Amino acid sequence: MTKPDFTKGHQMFVNGKAVWAKVTNATGPNDMSNKFQLDLELDDASLAEIQSFGPRVFEAIVKTTRKAKDSDARVECTPFITPKSQNLPRVFGANRLPYDGPIGNGSDVRCQIIIKVFEYKGKKGLTVYLNAVVVVNLVEYSNINEDALFEGLAAGADDVFGDAPKPKADEWSPNIGPTSAPQSAAQIIKDKNAAKPVVEDDDLPF
Repeated sequence: MTKPDFTKGHQMFVNGKAVWAKVTNATGPNDMSNKFQLDLELDDASLAEIQSFGPRVFEAIVKTTRKAKDSDARVECTPFITPKSQNLPRVFGANRLPYDGPIGNGSDVRCQIIIKVFEYKGKKGLTVYLNAVVVVNLVEYSNINEDALFEGLAAGADDVFGDAPKPKADEWSPNIGPTSAPQSAAQIIKDKNAAKPVVEDDDLPF
């Protein structure tokens, strides 16, 4: 089998769990990079395939630590890659229909990526481009912790609106937002009804 040519770009399919996915119109691009991207926690087969490319490729594109929640320290984590795209990637549900909703952390996904050499200010490296995503098993997206939202409020306060009429279901209140839960991404989907090459270090252009 022909060895991957990272100068031209090597296309492959990888599987794993999505974290901080911003790859659809529903979420828009990542706030920091201004690109559509996700952290993909690699399954064993995908990790092994990338490892077969050699340590230099692995170290260039796979991250094995994350910033600790409450400090600047780094902690070990499931190995992941961060494929990105300037343009909106193609995203599908497991039913092969296009999907444009949010993707919750822990969703099982399959991604089409391209690993390619880049050059910037005279330095070369590897980057991972995101072409397409299939959401195999969707985990409902939530961007709010409801327990934290109501923390500190007096329990048993039956009439928080005083004499004002209480909002009806799906009616907007300027203080608390919609009074009914938004439709889940899973419900949206329901409604819309070889061998692995080994790369030698000498073959790499960087």
